[in-house]
Amino acid sequence: MNSVNMTGRLVKDPEIKLTSGGNKVINFALAVDRKDKDKTTDFFPCIAWNKTAEVIAEYLGKGSLIGISGVLTSRTYEDNTGTTHKIIEILVNSIDFLDSKKKEERNTEYEAPKPPKIEYEQTTIGDFTEEESLPFSLE
Repeated sequence: MNSVNMTGRLVKDPEIKLTSGGNKVINFALAVDRKDKDKTTDFFPCIAWNKTAEVIAEYLGKGSLIGISGVLTSRTYEDNTGTTHKIIEILVNSIDFLDSKKKEERNTEYEAPKPPKIEYEQTTIGDFTEEESLPFSLE
C-alpha cells in the first residue's frame, strides 16, 4: 500500500504553472516538524495537479499549516548537462486547511527553516536495479 499523510507548513508561496497539455500543476515543499528532542524539521517535495493545484494557489501561502494525503512517487529527468536525476515526491490527492487565517491575513514574516541540499544518487538493493524486472510476483 502506498499512502502518505502529513501535516506541515508551506515553505514558500506556491506558484501555479500550466503544462503544454493545458494541465495546472504546483510544486511545493512541506516543512514537517519531528517530535524529537532536537526539534528537527524535514522537508518533503510535493506536487499537486489541476483542481487541487488551483485551491492551493488561491487559498494558501508561505507558512500555511495544511494536512495532505497522497502517494509517494518517483521519477527521473535529464538536466541540460545530460545528468540524470531521480526525484521522490508526494503526489497530493487531497488537502485539509488547518489554519484559520485567510491568505491576505497571513503573516508574511514567517521564516521557514532552510532545507538541506541533498544529492541523490542511484541506489541498488542487492542485485536488483530499476532496469530489471521485479524479483517477486505482484499476484
